[in-house]
Amino acid sequence: MITDDGRLLANYNLGVHVYDIFSGVRLDSEDVLKTSSNFRWDSEDVLKTSSYVRRDSEDLLKTSSNLRRDSE
Repeated sequence: MITDDGRLLANYNLGVHVYDIFSGVRLDSEDVLKTSSNFRWDSEDVLKTSSYVRRDSEDLLKTSSNLRRDSE
């Protein structure tokens, strides 16, 4: 159950689990999802991102990714 408004940033597949990453979203107390993300373009036009996703107090998933922007 999403209790705050947020926009979809990314989807991650980890094994059989799919994680939807939203900005500024907290789920209910049974399954808490906290996200924080920073985006920047480097000198080679690569989008640098980092995300930290917490499902609950015992399961911390840290992810980071680099995406290259197309010339079009």
